[in-house]
Order: sequence, then structure tokens, then C-alpha cells
Amino acid sequence: MPAWRRAIPIAAAIAVIVGAIAADVVLSACGSATSPGLDVLTISISASGVSPVQAIGNGPANVRFVNQDTERHEIRSNPHPAHTDCAEIGTFSVLPGQGLTIGATFNPGRVCGYHDETRPDDVRFQGTISIR
Repeated sequence: MPAWRRAIPIAAAIAVIVGAIAADVVLSACGSATSPGLDVLTISISASGVSPVQAIGNGPANVRFVNQDTERHEIRSNPHPAHTDCAEIGTFSVLPGQGLTIGATFNPGRVCGYHDETRPDDVRFQGTISIR
């Protein structure tokens, strides 16, 4: 068999592997990982603010922010500027068109206030996460 015929299947295999790695990197960057078996509370961010303003879950949950705006948003725990109320929220940015799941699990009995650091005084970009 000529060498060029052996090279085509190898090149195709490499393309598949590179594609799979690229897809995994993109999904990781979008914060798609969640803890198995937990509910996911989704909070959307648009030019008009966050929705729902009060995200309520029953039992342990992951929280996902989805940016449907054309601007980057920086989610921080209340109060501004200390950001000390809810360590689960941490510090992260959500780029336009991106979704990001917070790595921490929110447990029952927890109420976490948050705001968009790019607009800390704008009530449209403030909300709470409540876990019953």
C-alpha cells in the first residue's frame, strides 16, 4: 500500500482527536460541569438585568449564570465592596453568549445575595440565591 494511503486514515484520526479535545476545552471554559444528581438553578443576564431576581432551589443545587447580553458581567457576592456574604459565589466573569456554572454546591438553609460588579448599585443586576 502506498504511503499516502496510510497517511489519510492517520490524518483523519488526528482530526477527530483534536476536535474532541477542542470541544472539551470549549465546554470546560463555558462552565458546563455540574455535580451529578443536583438541581441546577439557571440565572439569565440580559441588558435589562438578571432573571429570576430570586432563584429558589429545593435541596442542594448548582447555580448557572447565562449571559444573554452583549457585555461581560462580573458576578460577586454581596455586600459591595467586601464580597464576604457567600463564599460559594466566589469571583467570576461571564462573557457575552457564555454560560458558567459555579463550582460550589449551594446547600439547604443558604441565602446568597449577589450583584454585577460592573454595575454594583444597579438593582436590575442584583439578586439572591435561596436554597430551602
